[in-house]
Amino acid sequence: METSGGERSFRGPPLRATLLCCLFMVMQGVDTFGISYVAPQLGADFGIAPAQIGLVFAASVVASLIGAIGIAPLSDRYGRRRVLLVAVLLTGAPSLFIPLTRDMSVLVMLRVIVGLGFGAALPVALALVSDFAPARFRSRLVTLTTTSIVVGMSLSGLAASLMVPRLGWPWLLYVSGAVSMVVVTLGFLLLPESRPAARRESSSAAP
Repeated sequence: METSGGERSFRGPPLRATLLCCLFMVMQGVDTFGISYVAPQLGADFGIAPAQIGLVFAASVVASLIGAIGIAPLSDRYGRRRVLLVAVLLTGAPSLFIPLTRDMSVLVMLRVIVGLGFGAALPVALALVSDFAPARFRSRLVTLTTTSIVVGMSLSGLAASLMVPRLGWPWLLYVSGAVSMVVVTLGFLLLPESRPAARRESSSAAP
């Protein structure tokens, strides 16, 4: 995924793209890893043995690899913005449905969808930030975007410690899913689009 942008100022679309991509990655950390904090309670309610819970998480890990290889490169053709918003939606929406099912196969399918979204979201977000970032800030902004996932993981652990004892484990997923839908809406309204790869190549080749 190529990058664009020389010594542009870090305001307007570049600032919006960076802030939103960091926010997306925070929610990726919450939606992807938050369920690990409630795995024992979820397994007990679903009647799933600990070994089967491990299979659920393994399915999402394998799916994330598929998302990174199979979905993320589509952003070169269809645009970073479009693919990133779909990826964030794929990661967040299943959190709203996991508490509503008690079927192991459905649970695995939902976690596969989460994995696909997570695998696609990170490389596309990094590419979008790189497309907009001024050259002198690019490496730092890419690092900030990546580490935002860790922030999301930490926030989900804090939310689990405060929410689960009072409201139960489903509410952790309901809240994270709902917040992700709000974040996707913000992205739809505010996230700028970088030029597709074909147009970047043609413009760079032009005299």
